[in-house]
Amino acid sequence: MRRPRAVRHHEMPSLATIDGGGVTSALGFTASGVRAGFYEGDDRLDCALVSADIPCPCAALFTHNAFSAAPVDVSRDHLRRVSFGFVRAVLINSGNANALTGENGLEVARRSASLAAGELGCREDEVLVASTGIMGSRPPVEPFERGVPLACRRASRDGARANRRRDGR
Repeated sequence: MRRPRAVRHHEMPSLATIDGGGVTSALGFTASGVRAGFYEGDDRLDCALVSADIPCPCAALFTHNAFSAAPVDVSRDHLRRVSFGFVRAVLINSGNANALTGENGLEVARRSASLAAGELGCREDEVLVASTGIMGSRPPVEPFERGVPLACRRASRDGARANRRRDGR
């Protein structure tokens, strides 16, 4: 009986670290973080946008939980519509997770994607949405109506700095 051939393991070259690099390091990507008003009476940046000049390949990992949040359902649907392929932007808000909010939450998630698509000049299904924060409370649409146009106007190559956590990461 023949012995199996030994598989040689080649060391992978390490990836280069870009000093000060981030989500906008690749040409054609911009980002911004703005105060939209999800946190009442607070100056925290609570609406972020990462966008690409042209549609680009996208992959996403979603929860397998039966009770997924509205932004997860909307983003999953958008990726299905574009054949799990190309998107232009990800719109993120904090302060309200838009989870356990039913059809009303789905409407708000769809509306937020539509607002971003209108500002960016792309199709609604080319925008993914993500939310973090309090669960079970329907998010108001007004912060999106204020924040999305502002986030689109302020998007820049160095805009990702506004999206860092308070500990600098």
